[in-house]
Amino acid sequence: MNRKTFSRQRAESQGDNMKKLINFFICGRSKIHVDKLNWFCSLPPEVLPVDLKFRVNSLEAGSDFETAILFIDPQSFPLKTVVTIPDVSTIFDNQVVQFAETLILYLIDRTVTVEDLKKLNNKTVVFKYCTSSRVMVSLIKHHIETKKDIRTTFVSPTCNKRFISGMLRKFEKAFGEYKTDLDGVNERFLPGSSRFSIPINDKCRINVYATDESKKGFNIFVKPVLEL
Repeated sequence: MNRKTFSRQRAESQGDNMKKLINFFICGRSKIHVDKLNWFCSLPPEVLPVDLKFRVNSLEAGSDFETAILFIDPQSFPLKTVVTIPDVSTIFDNQVVQFAETLILYLIDRTVTVEDLKKLNNKTVVFKYCTSSRVMVSLIKHHIETKKDIRTTFVSPTCNKRFISGMLRKFEKAFGEYKTDLDGVNERFLPGSSRFSIPINDKCRINVYATDESKKGFNIFVKPVLEL
């Protein structure tokens, strides 16, 4: 304008702003202690310092699960809790998933298979948004045939009482001969629901039952029990 030259600095990219924000919070440290690392946003790895490691107890991650693991301090493993969406079956081959104390799976658009479950070594596996009772029946039958100990407790929480009834009917059809009151088991059983105690070998059996968690909904447990 009027033969005058004007210039302005280029606006910083979103990535540059993210780098500044992250550096502000971590204060230049390379190791950060956090209780839970949530990694559900598609955060470009180059935004984080290459030497940054998180010491964590729990991890929640979706499709970027493999990327999240790269930023976890190896001394964190095995994790107490892993929460993920198994969008690919290969996630069950990941040792971080296999050996977490508690594994929570959000089964939104897919179900797991018996082969998937056989790979797990977790103490507890929780199926969010349910899973097919057929898979659990097949897994129990596999352990009966192989007489192999089952060490994982599987939990299916739901607010749908009909879903609970449908699952228990399928367990009764497959394992009706093992129906029992489960006397001595200290649980808040769903009133009127069937319960089962299925022998696997001389040392282990599997208890199957539903609980009433009051306002929180209901749970179906497939729980291994060691014989005394």
